[in-house]
Amino acid sequence: MNKSYYSLTCLMFFVSIYLFLSAPLVSDSKQQKTDTKNLQRDQITTLIDKSINLGVPLYNSGSYSACRAVYNITLQAIAAFTERIVSQNLITNAITEAELRDPKNGAWLLRYILDEIYFAVKEGRSVEDNKIVFDFSDQSAFEWFLVNDNVMGGISKGQVERTKRETMRFSGRLSLKNNGGFSSARSQISDFFLAGYDGLMLKTRGDGRSYSILVTTLERGRTWQNQFKTSEKWQIVKVPFKKMQMSIIGWRPNVSPEIMGNRVRAIGFIIADKNETPFALEVDWIKAYVDED
Repeated sequence: MNKSYYSLTCLMFFVSIYLFLSAPLVSDSKQQKTDTKNLQRDQITTLIDKSINLGVPLYNSGSYSACRAVYNITLQAIAAFTERIVSQNLITNAITEAELRDPKNGAWLLRYILDEIYFAVKEGRSVEDNKIVFDFSDQSAFEWFLVNDNVMGGISKGQVERTKRETMRFSGRLSLKNNGGFSSARSQISDFFLAGYDGLMLKTRGDGRSYSILVTTLERGRTWQNQFKTSEKWQIVKVPFKKMQMSIIGWRPNVSPEIMGNRVRAIGFIIADKNETPFALEVDWIKAYVDED
């Protein structure tokens, strides 16, 4: 890309950012709050359109750092003036995560957040601190699969199903034969779906046994897990990513890198308590959350 053209387009973009930040918003004292939100929504979609129109050619020409910078300043502008529509904490987290990645992947991460904000605003929704990951209300979207110890010669049994109550039920029976003893149910998610989020929370009930929620990345053989104890009554379990521990085919190193939301490509549950009686776990929903502070 010609440097003078790049400089000119960037200048025009930053002028539009300035105009966006300088534009007077409708005062709540003069008009209804809905009028203020509608104006902000129009500003957001216009700004994102301009940002992507500039960012895409930069990315395609290999100027990944410049593309990331454009998306970065766009998100900062949105966060600064639209707190009632878009979660500021989510944007801050996403920008931080993007800076920790290489420019190419960082640009994609921020583009995902921009797309999420854009379509939410177009549909009249807010981008909040909590996001539904699974609610099991749609049969066609129920794409959970099993990974049991049979991959290592074990004979533990498991099954995962969507119930008539529109929940997920993970059940089965462990076997310690052939050095086995675990069963897990998992489902994949799209790239960067959890970017900017601090952890997962779920509404669940079970048989009183301990299970672990797990996440996986593109690295084969590695999971990050956090254990929780079930009750026969429904309860909310909250799992911060920073408290999840890495497991490499059952082995947990004393020191392991933290997992961040942008790297997660699958979510699941695993039981490995060496108890050979039947087990059952029911999950009503799984959400991603952003810390308030």
